[in-house]
Amino acid sequence: MYSLIRFAGVAVALGYLVYSSASARAQSPTEAASETYGSEAPREVRYGVGLNVRGLMMPEWTVKLTNRDWVAVSGMKNLGIGVNVVRRGHRGELALGIGYERLGAEDALWLDDGGYLSAQGCCPDLVEFENFSWISADLTATGIRSLTASDGLALRYGVGLGVGIFQGEILRTRYLCPLGRLDLEECHIHPNPRERVREPKDGIPPAVPLVNAFAGIQLRPSSRLAVNLDTGFRWAFYSNLSVIYLIGR
Repeated sequence: MYSLIRFAGVAVALGYLVYSSASARAQSPTEAASETYGSEAPREVRYGVGLNVRGLMMPEWTVKLTNRDWVAVSGMKNLGIGVNVVRRGHRGELALGIGYERLGAEDALWLDDGGYLSAQGCCPDLVEFENFSWISADLTATGIRSLTASDGLALRYGVGLGVGIFQGEILRTRYLCPLGRLDLEECHIHPNPRERVREPKDGIPPAVPLVNAFAGIQLRPSSRLAVNLDTGFRWAFYSNLSVIYLIGR
C-alpha cells in the first residue's frame, strides 16, 4: 500500500510539472498579443469538451500485471470510448476524462503461473471473459508545443492519474489435454464433477490505479476544433484518436 501511495504521488508531481512548465513560458506583452490560434486573438484560458476512441493492445506480460496467477496464451486487443472536459491554457491542457474499455480476450486455455501440463494433460483452465471491462476516470496534464507559425500542427505529451473499476467476470473451467498441447480442439472438460465447475476467477481487485504516459500530435483545422492522435501506455499500450471542441472565440 505504501508503494502504491508513493507511486501515485510521483505521478501527480509529474503531471503538475508537465502542465506548469508547458503553460508558464515567459513572454513579452508584444509576443503575447501577436500569437494566435489560427485566426484567434491573444491566447486565453478556454474550456472544451472532447470525444475519444482508444485501441488497446495488451501483450502477455501486461496481462499478468492484473492476472498474476495465470500464464496467458496470447495477449488482448480491444476498443474503448470516452468523453473529456478540457481546460486549455497558454501552452498546456488539463483534462478530466471518463471512459469505458473492454478488456476481454478470446476463450482460451490458460495455465497457472509456473505450471505445466502433466503426462496426463492436467490441468489447464478454459478462461472465458464475460463482459469483462472497466469504467475509468482520470486527470491528465498535457504539454503542447506548436510546430508551425499558425499553430495548425503541434506536439503533445503528458501524464495522467486515475482509477479503473472492473465490470463483468472472468470465468474458468478445469480441462484436460491428453495430447499435451493447449488446443481447445484436442482438450476436453475435466471428468471429475468437482473439478469442472464453471466459477469466477479469484484475486481480481474491484479497481486498479491507472498511470498514463503518452505523446502525439495535434491538428487545429479551426480555432475551435482540435484533433489529437496519441500513443501511450496505461496498463496497456494504446493508440488514441480524440476530437475536442473549444468553447468561446
